[in-house]
Formats: sequence, structure tokens, C-alpha cells
Amino acid sequence: MLKSSFNTTSSLYKSQFAAIERSMPTIDFDATSGKQYDNVVVVPTISAIEKISGDKATFTYTVTRNAVELQDKTIKDAGTYILSVSIGDKVYETATFTIVPRQIAIKIGNGQKTYDGLVISDDQRDAVEIEWSNLIDDEDLRSYLQLVVRNNGKDADDYTIGGTFAGNSNYVATINAGKFTIKQKAVTVT
Repeated sequence: MLKSSFNTTSSLYKSQFAAIERSMPTIDFDATSGKQYDNVVVVPTISAIEKISGDKATFTYTVTRNAVELQDKTIKDAGTYILSVSIGDKVYETATFTIVPRQIAIKIGNGQKTYDGLVISDDQRDAVEIEWSNLIDDEDLRSYLQLVVRNNGKDADDYTIGGTFAGNSNYVATINAGKFTIKQKAVTVT
């Protein structure tokens, strides 16, 4: 929580001074900075700035995430947010809030086919089962996973199915490879 204040003085009579305290904005959050992504909006509470007369001053605040100003001011996705409270052009308070990406595990299943003289097709590769661990709200992240058959071949053998996970900054993935087996084709000799 960030809090600050300043004092001003004014001359009342020859050598008498009175301190007039003006409260400054404070920025509080309903969560702890550094929390792991959980798909829940973090709500900042910003105190009002009081004028010397006690009336509320009009203030605005901006939210930037990874150096880009957010029009909707939503603090939800992984990243570093900076809130700035200002009256006019004067910034009175800033606060930083960080949401770290959630660690997930992706286990790529196994697949197989019988030797047919062709390499493993994209459809055959993409048909393997994928097991996801530690997701929030059963999000569908398949579009961020690109499966790859390493050293794809057409001969009877075991081929590793690996992958890359990219394009969603809310998660950091550990990928456990699967395998695709091309089984030997049975041959009948007469």
C-alpha cells in the first residue's frame, strides 16, 4: 500500500503559521502483487484527493500493462501493471502490480498406424490425445500448441511427437513428449 501526504503553510498574522494538511491518493489492491494468473480481475482502490476546503478533487487514473495503456483498465492477465493517479497533468501517485504466468504441464499422448509407405500426416499427428494440467476454468488452449513429429519418416519405427506452446502470456508450459509408432505391416507369404 502506498500512502503519502504533504504540508503547506500560510501566514495568518505576523509570525503565526498554521499547517494545512492535504491528503494524497493511496492505491490499494484486493490481491497481493506477484500472484499467479488465475483469470480473476484485480480491483484497485484509489482514495480521493481532498482539497484544502475538504471538497473532493477530480482525479483520473491510468493503467498500463507492459508499457501499453489499457483503455478498459482491467488488471487480469499476466504482466506488470503501472497505475498512475493524477489531477490534470500532475501525477500524484503510482503503484506497480505484477501477475506472473501460471505454470502448466502438457502431456502429449501416443499414436500409431500400420506401415503404409507414407509419412505421419498432420491429421494423424493432431489426433493424439493431449492432457493438460493446472489450467484455470478448463480453458481451451489447443490453438496455442503446435505439435511436431521429429524426424518424421515413413518406415516402421517410433517417432517423437513434441511441441511448442506460444501466444498466450498467461501460461508457461512444460511439454512432455509423446510418440507415434508406425507398426510393421503383416505380410503373408505363400
